[in-house]
Amino acid sequence: AGAGAGAGPLTAAQMQEALLPAVHAALRRAAADVALLRQFGELRRPASLYPTARQMRRKIIFHSGPTNSGKTYSAMNRFRECGAAVYCGPLRLLAQQVCQDTNERGVPCDLITGDQRRFADPSGNRSPHLTCTVEMVDVKREFDVCVIDEVQMIADQERGWAWTRALLGVSAREVHLCGESRTLEVIRALCHETKEDLEVRQYQRLTASDFEEEPVSAAEGPWAPGAVLWEALRPGDCVVAFSRRMLFQVRQQIQQVRDTPVAMVYGSLPPEAREVQAKLFNDPDSGVDLLVASDAIGMGLNLNIRRVVFARVQKLDGRGSTVPLTGPQARQIAGRAGRYGSIYPAGAVAALFGHDVEPLRSTLMQPPEDIALAGIKPSFDMLETFRGLLPDTPLSGLIDTFERVCNISGDYFMCDSEATKVLADIFAPLGLPLREQYVFSLAPIDSQDEAQVKAARKFAKCHARGVEVVLQVGVPGTPRSFAQFQLLESLYKVLEIYMWLSYRFPETFPDRERVEAIKLQTAGAIVEGLQSASSASKKRKKRTANISNLSASAESTANSSEDDSVAGAVKSAIFQFSSPSVSNAIRNATYEGMLRRDNGGREPAQPYAG
Repeated sequence: AGAGAGAGPLTAAQMQEALLPAVHAALRRAAADVALLRQFGELRRPASLYPTARQMRRKIIFHSGPTNSGKTYSAMNRFRECGAAVYCGPLRLLAQQVCQDTNERGVPCDLITGDQRRFADPSGNRSPHLTCTVEMVDVKREFDVCVIDEVQMIADQERGWAWTRALLGVSAREVHLCGESRTLEVIRALCHETKEDLEVRQYQRLTASDFEEEPVSAAEGPWAPGAVLWEALRPGDCVVAFSRRMLFQVRQQIQQVRDTPVAMVYGSLPPEAREVQAKLFNDPDSGVDLLVASDAIGMGLNLNIRRVVFARVQKLDGRGSTVPLTGPQARQIAGRAGRYGSIYPAGAVAALFGHDVEPLRSTLMQPPEDIALAGIKPSFDMLETFRGLLPDTPLSGLIDTFERVCNISGDYFMCDSEATKVLADIFAPLGLPLREQYVFSLAPIDSQDEAQVKAARKFAKCHARGVEVVLQVGVPGTPRSFAQFQLLESLYKVLEIYMWLSYRFPETFPDRERVEAIKLQTAGAIVEGLQSASSASKKRKKRTANISNLSASAESTANSSEDDSVAGAVKSAIFQFSSPSVSNAIRNATYEGMLRRDNGGREPAQPYAG
């Protein structure tokens, strides 16, 4: 351009000479931006993010040992005897159990989870003792004692950050860590960073657990007749599989062969239903002496299991692939066999099929690999700072950028935030402020469940528009098929999402008490469905009586038609069970009557379908 009207085109060398200064300037600006991003993404000393804890002279006590060794029992004694304490657990169900047990021992205790708040004082004043899920611990509140359970989950790829935050940040004079011995290395590294003393208390398993050399079944595979597969089961056995559909099939086969009811526990089963199933199995007078379960039994439930029978030694990895069980996974499950103080103090572990005996033995015998790294993740404030430097970048892009440029030390790893980024992209077009979009992206939503995503998107739309969300949901009927169980579990999760949001945005989600009641009714309907699927023996009446206090829906649905179609049993629920196909049922699900506008105290307007 500067060559003049009569000059010819620029040569390559001339173009390079002309453009190079601009390119260098752009690169310098980009390098400066990256340097600034790295400065704001500084996470090499995450302990410094918790000044209250750093000002205290904390004592760290690690109760190290395998399952059923008494390590948590010892820590919980200290929890109850001190003036103010907090228990941080991996599961809501476990936090509930500890809270209930503490109150029953005469120590007032509150409960805080993502979607629950329970206060021992009816007026709502907080008690000195608290149980919570580990993500919910208030690191600024001061306690005498903090118990952090299952501390080996500090290495979990998605949730490890919560254990790291609790360990580094909780403001307690004594911090009791309970977990596997393989966590010691990383705990020592973190205590070195915080300059705090560490005391290690070693525990040994209280009861014996034997590995059975012979398979439980003489069959060669799952295609064998049910009688061949299950005739060798004995009272107190727990059959473990890693697919919800397989668990239903196994349970049905056992009940047909043995003409006896079977309890069932798996991860997506509501906690209330899991607890009922556990109580039935543990009660020697219930008539339920067999259990089928997923790896959900690994933590959160006290079960009187005599023998753990592995129907599979592989599980899905969450991405559609089947992978072998790891040593820690297998030992966590196997450790549930035999329980100190129960009717089965000595336990046993076995494979269902002969071809799994050696793989199971090898897996259980794998030497534990030390945990060397603790999980961390960026706070919202860090992401908001990045937004100031990258104003047009969506939330998922901010998380991506932070993960690429942040500085972390060799004692930490960045937790997998893929689920958060997927949800962030779902909520991005809805016009939510960045902070609120971030909160919605942290909600307990399974992005693979179409029903949950559809409901959550509508919740977010209403919140962005300032529209109050009131669910129009009837009392669910009793599920009669696998597909119907899946749909009721999805309904339960939608109600759980509403409850979670109601504590973050109470103005938009004001219907908390009614939704909680429907949530319990939904859990009760699932329990009743499990009961109805059991053998029609005289014992069934007694088992049904045991759950009558869980939900009023149990009584209302007990006399429902035995027809496999739930259409006659569901009373105006969100989901219309018009098809046995899960995909069709979810596709036909209606949320059009789910939402309504706040109409200034007048009669409700027509259901909001936006």
